[in-house]
Amino acid sequence: LGAVSLLPLLSLKQKKSEPVGKDAPTLEAPRLADLLPLASIGPVSAPRRTEVLSRKDGREISFHYCVKVEQGQQIDERREDLAISAGRAFKFILEQYPDDLVGALRQIYAASEDEVSLDHVTDIVITYQCSGGQKHVYKAILLDMDRRSVLEFGFFAAFKEVHGGKQLAHKETETLLRALDSGVAPRFGCEFVLREVPGEGFVRVKTRDEGDAVFYVEEWIEGVEAAYLLKRNEFSQRHLRELVETVLGLGCYLTPAKDSVQLLLPRDLNTRNIMFRVGRNILGGIEYGRPVVVDFGQLSIRRPIAVIAALMKYYGRPV
Repeated sequence: LGAVSLLPLLSLKQKKSEPVGKDAPTLEAPRLADLLPLASIGPVSAPRRTEVLSRKDGREISFHYCVKVEQGQQIDERREDLAISAGRAFKFILEQYPDDLVGALRQIYAASEDEVSLDHVTDIVITYQCSGGQKHVYKAILLDMDRRSVLEFGFFAAFKEVHGGKQLAHKETETLLRALDSGVAPRFGCEFVLREVPGEGFVRVKTRDEGDAVFYVEEWIEGVEAAYLLKRNEFSQRHLRELVETVLGLGCYLTPAKDSVQLLLPRDLNTRNIMFRVGRNILGGIEYGRPVVVDFGQLSIRRPIAVIAALMKYYGRPV
């Protein structure tokens, strides 16, 4: 995905969709079936629900709510409900606060006013990905079917059912904002605190009460977890060296300038909270890029030497 503009889709080859599990057929809508693989969405269910938003200018946007599935995996009904709920929240945000959303996307992609726009969006896909770290994770994809372009980013929501979730999510968004230009964390866009009123839908609020949902958008990191490389025995000395550099670099961004001895860092730096970007080299092969800390949670103060020692011990290889 281009850093400052919509990514052009160079080809739209027809592909026959294959079923993914007994109750999880792939997307079969002719338009979406061709576009979504090019948007790196991976295997997903058929839309669990599709709704249409009519804009003031007369144009319509179709919202598709999906669930990520693996080969042979059946879709959990609760995940379907989460996808629909998050999709409707995003629909509300786009309808009521389009300027805030555009501003968030421009911040994520460090783009100017004329490089990111929602004027020509025709389809939006919200896909439930996973849950963990006090939040649900969704991938949001905005499609311009007419000009064949796509914009993708992460859409995150704090767990509604966990009491501490909304406080933790708010702290995490503050941390992400502080690490905006660090290069070692996802670029943060914007936070939306929404309250669902029975029979009326969502409203945006400034103060958080029990039951409110904290949604936020940030850069989508296309990559693999450190756990994946370790499991495949592909985690090298280079990976650990870059991981240590990334963590220390993040600490430098988060730590107040007055504290030059210790670093403020995420308390949990496990193998699922650090991802390595994935790209392709000129020969088409997969290439792992620099690591990114994707989950912050609670922060703690640590001495740099203790951080290095802990990472070396945890990841099992000398730098």
